[in-house]
Amino acid sequence: MVINRIVPNQNSQVRDMIADMPFWQTVPRNEVLDLIAHETQFVDFPAGSVITRQEEECDSLFYILEGQARLERVRPSAPQQPGGRVGPDVTIIQRDVDKGYLIGRFALTYNQPYTSTATAIDDVSA
Repeated sequence: MVINRIVPNQNSQVRDMIADMPFWQTVPRNEVLDLIAHETQFVDFPAGSVITRQEEECDSLFYILEGQARLERVRPSAPQQPGGRVGPDVTIIQRDVDKGYLIGRFALTYNQPYTSTATAIDDVSA
């Protein structure tokens, strides 16, 4: 469940937060703010919630303000026997991220699906 928080003076907070993100440093400040400030929402993810799912269409970026998330990328296991039986998926990348990490930036930048599944380890505010 995603919970949108009502934040007083949100537009000012969003503009300040976006201006400080390293991801946007090479883009002129006024262009970034004009493009995305009005589209930004604060959301909360309870511990155990899936934030993004690998291979799903990228429709959002999530900048972690509080909490930790685990990023996992898996690949399907190759057939293990001539009969075509397949083993379990194999985790090839696992990384824990926290405050200041921008989830979904690669997928959005290259117009690709999410490259990993992000799961809230504890309560995450983004």
